[in-house]
Amino acid sequence: MRCGGAPRRDWLADLSATHQRMHGFETSSCKQNYVRLMCKYPQFGHTLFTIRLSSLSEADAEGGMRYPPAERVTVGVNSQGINVFALGSNEARDTYTFNGARSLMNCHHFARAHVLTRADIGGWVHERTQVVVKLPDLARRLSLQAVPAACEELVTLLTDYDAVFPKRRKQKRELRTAKK
Repeated sequence: MRCGGAPRRDWLADLSATHQRMHGFETSSCKQNYVRLMCKYPQFGHTLFTIRLSSLSEADAEGGMRYPPAERVTVGVNSQGINVFALGSNEARDTYTFNGARSLMNCHHFARAHVLTRADIGGWVHERTQVVVKLPDLARRLSLQAVPAACEELVTLLTDYDAVFPKRRKQKRELRTAKK
């Protein structure tokens, strides 16, 4: 088992050492320290799914073309959007955000990450064994293929998290200045 990309013995040793140092402290202090320890890992806060991922341009999708062969990846869903992690890696490869939440993705984990793709999520369609995510910024669609229960949970998470952020304004608003 791996946690955050580190071998099990490494993170288990770190957790055990922290546990021994916390002996004699109050329970609340120990819990806070544990959460701080877990926050170090880039996948902290994500619900993770191992899926098959493929991508197709919007024009090809509308033309009826099939998706190319899929690659196996780990997808993490959180309140900011979807992160794609290569299997066995703890660094986000691609980031897709809800309603321009990109600034929220610039936390310490993603600021140093070598993210290849950043785009906004335009919507998604749930089919039995896949979730098709539309990316209007890139004029592409992603196919996230998994077992039906995982697809259902993925769509539920996307729907719940998308409701957290207000929709992007269609017009740019100017700030008013105070009159003297």
